[in-house]
Amino acid sequence: IQTTVFLALYLAFAAPWSAIMNMDWKEVFTEVTQGADEEYVPSDEGLEFPALPLAEQVSQDPYAWNLYDMDGKEVPMSLFRDKVVFLNLWATWCGFCRYEFPNIQRLVEAMGSNPEIAFILLSPEEPEVVRSWAASQKFKLPFYTVRREDLPEEFTPQGLPTTFIIVPGGRVAFQHSGAAAWDGDKTQQFLRGLAGHIAGSSKQR
Repeated sequence: IQTTVFLALYLAFAAPWSAIMNMDWKEVFTEVTQGADEEYVPSDEGLEFPALPLAEQVSQDPYAWNLYDMDGKEVPMSLFRDKVVFLNLWATWCGFCRYEFPNIQRLVEAMGSNPEIAFILLSPEEPEVVRSWAASQKFKLPFYTVRREDLPEEFTPQGLPTTFIIVPGGRVAFQHSGAAAWDGDKTQQFLRGLAGHIAGSSKQR
């Protein structure tokens, strides 16, 4: 670029027309473009290549984290490893989250005491904030808290509310961001279908 600017100024103010007409333009532009390439292509010194030999990629255990119930007791997520988990991420300040709770309450009641299904309503807020809010409400729901830094990346929501339905082994069978009427027939049938598959697999063992 500097060479190009200098050349333009030279041609405009200093070079006589005879010099301009007799100049070897092919050679000039070859030197200019070669100089620009060598000057402005970044060095590879800033690239961070992985160390060799390459390490084997190991999938993170989706159950290797802990929740806290409303009594402050630590609850390992691994306790739900063999269940269908309805995991709802929410916060006390989130209006759309609160709109869902009557529907989720009815869903919990509709599922009854199905041992294959677990419900987790999880907030990343401070435990005392969630505990105080839950105590002021009429809902009888399984509220939990989690430290933000402990929440796995795959369960970190882009917005609230966000709901995950997780099958045994940790696979996310369904994910939805935004409020929904979770007590509808479609959701109930889906959960019962997943739970029935687990029960059938257990009998075959």
